[in-house]
Amino acid sequence: MHIEWAGEIMAKKNDGIIWHLMDAPWWLSLIVAAIVYISLSVVLPALAKGTGNLVFDAIAPNLSLIAPYLTFLFLVPTPIAFIKQFKRRRQFSSTTSEIAHRGTTEPLKSLTWLEFESYIGEFFKQQGYEVKQAFSQKPDGGVDIWMRKDGELTLVQCTHWKTRKVGIPILREMYAVMIEHSASKMIVVTSGDFTSEAVKYALDKKLWLINGGDLVNMIELAQHCRTEAKTKAELPAEPELICPSCHSTLVKRTAKRGDNKGRAFYGCSAYPRCRYTKNIGVM
Repeated sequence: MHIEWAGEIMAKKNDGIIWHLMDAPWWLSLIVAAIVYISLSVVLPALAKGTGNLVFDAIAPNLSLIAPYLTFLFLVPTPIAFIKQFKRRRQFSSTTSEIAHRGTTEPLKSLTWLEFESYIGEFFKQQGYEVKQAFSQKPDGGVDIWMRKDGELTLVQCTHWKTRKVGIPILREMYAVMIEHSASKMIVVTSGDFTSEAVKYALDKKLWLINGGDLVNMIELAQHCRTEAKTKAELPAEPELICPSCHSTLVKRTAKRGDNKGRAFYGCSAYPRCRYTKNIGVM
């Protein structure tokens, strides 16, 4: 984990560090507590002795006395963070299973906006991203999730609107935030949909729009890929098919809606950025 990156996120919030540690990985509290204890009981008293400063000389002997109390304070978030993370992973698993079973956005709409943000963060973790998110009731400056993969920074804004559509004003704000932080792209995720004007606005920019339908398809695709990976070793190797549009790998999928419901087809693994499909048996 990049400690400096976590610090950058925390600096953008007005909540206290204890609250942030409750939403950070549980082991981070242990690291912070250890640093506090060593600093107060060993490092700072040693440094104070060499300064010749009367104030430091008076404070130094007391630092080791308060070290256990402050250390305990920073240990308090550890069990809370562990329980929160366990609940998030369990909710992610149950919601994903329900989405895969029903093939609709209804399970997403039943989540609160913080649960939706948590779900999106867990989803991208499953895709190999290093995810940082600081859950807060306060404004976040347009960034809900900070992610890194292959050395590139990606920002995510989650909009959990059940009736309204996301329009151009929000995308303009997100585009400015992306430029401000020199991110490779900004992903805007909504459980609903975008206006047609918003979709056109994002076409020539590094804005990746994911609506509720796209998200359901991405979840189903991820589930399918994980299932395939488990059984691949037991099956004879098949020639890898390449998407002629973007050169990503094609994967087998089954249509769950529309006129072709129940029919197998090949879909691009880069969906929704690439929507190429091919019927099974078509060369």
